[in-house]
Parts: sequence; C-alpha cells; structure tokens
Amino acid sequence: MPKLSYSMEVPYPPEQVFAFVADAENNPRWHAHVHETRWVDDRQIGLGRSARQTGHLWGRDWFIEARIVEWVPPLLVTYETTKGPRARTSLRVEPSDIGAHLSMTVTTGPDLGPMDQLISRLMERLTAARGRGDLERLCLALESERKSVAG
Repeated sequence: MPKLSYSMEVPYPPEQVFAFVADAENNPRWHAHVHETRWVDDRQIGLGRSARQTGHLWGRDWFIEARIVEWVPPLLVTYETTKGPRARTSLRVEPSDIGAHLSMTVTTGPDLGPMDQLISRLMERLTAARGRGDLERLCLALESERKSVAG
C-alpha cells in the first residue's frame, strides 16, 4: 500500500500538539485540502470514535468517514476510513528538544506489491509542498490557540 510520511519539530508541548491533532474537528485548520470535519457522535475522543470529513484534493471533491483505531495519548492516534477512499492516517507525537516531534503517515489504496515503493516516492514528491504547508499551518493554529488561552 502506498505511504506518505511527513514530520516536523513543533515548538509546543507534546500534550498540546497531541490534543490538537487528535481532534479531527481541527483538521480544516491545518490541512489545506480539508473543508469540514465533524464528529459523528458525542462520545469522548478515543478508540472507536468516528468523524466525517469533506475536502478537495488533486482536482476532486471527496468525502470520507473514519474512526479511531489506535489511541495511545499523548503519543499516537490512528484513523482508518470506513467510508470513502481507503486510507489509514497515523499521527505520532514525541518529545523533542524544542517541544514535540510530529510524524504523520498516510497509507492509501490497495496493496500494489513491488509498485508500492515507486508510487509512494512519486506521491511524496507530488505532495511535499502541501505537506510542509499543512505542518506550517499547524504551528500557526497552535500559536493562535496559545494566544487565545493566554488572552
């Protein structure tokens, strides 16, 4: 299955970064291709909770529903689609010298065997700028949150 991976150092405490990225409703604030995300239920964020998301990517509108399949706060949250294109998104937050190290890995589509690595490299090249932009928007959103709390 093709994989995309992005990572960056984030100058905020790991717990704050995890709380923000684990809450799917924050996705439109830091992913440029996401228009809207809403939780499907009123449960607390954690294993089994589902969200619906819409967006636009590579010239196409899309819709997914995904649920949390791995939940290890404040370290790891993984979403897997239950409706829409097949995808699994893992967000890992670890302490770093400047705050937190965030790694995001998106695994998509069917298993293509030996073609997976080639397609993964091609997809990473095509989406590298978008991934960097998303991570920059994440820092801006975290700074905005910090300022509103300090307010």
